[in-house]
Formats: sequence, C-alpha cells, structure tokens
Amino acid sequence: MMGVVWSLLGILSGAFIAIQAPINSQLARGLGLPVAAAAFSFLSGAIVLGIISVTVVKLQGISLDWKAPAPWLFVAGGMLGGFY
Repeated sequence: MMGVVWSLLGILSGAFIAIQAPINSQLARGLGLPVAAAAFSFLSGAIVLGIISVTVVKLQGISLDWKAPAPWLFVAGGMLGGFY
C-alpha cells in the first residue's frame, strides 16, 4: 500500500514542479519583493512536509530518534537551501 502512495506522491510532485515557478512568479509580482515570495514558498513547503512526515511516522509506527543527529544538522540544510 505504501508503495502506491509513494508512487502517487512522486507523480504529483513532478506535476507540481511544473506549476510552482509561475505561481511563485505571480506571488513575487503581487508582493513586490521576490525574496518575500520565496520565504512564503519555503514556509508553506515546510508545513506540508511536516504534515507528511508526521502522517508517515504515525502510519508506519516509526519512532524518531531526535538525539542521534548532531544539532547543527537540523538547520544546516535549510540554511544552505536559502542561498540558492
């Protein structure tokens, strides 16, 4: 069952990539500041990924080990992503 869910998520993700740029462009024009549009895009993406993560953890009965990764790893990827 999860294989089907992941396949559908992959297909939807590919379709969403095609429409993300025009949506972000319209948001940037509407706000008048492209950086603000990017910030809202990252924020909404983080919320969606958080919901997906919590759902998968609950469905699969996984227990996350928050102590295993080094603390800086929790923010390093996001900080680097903000530069490109």
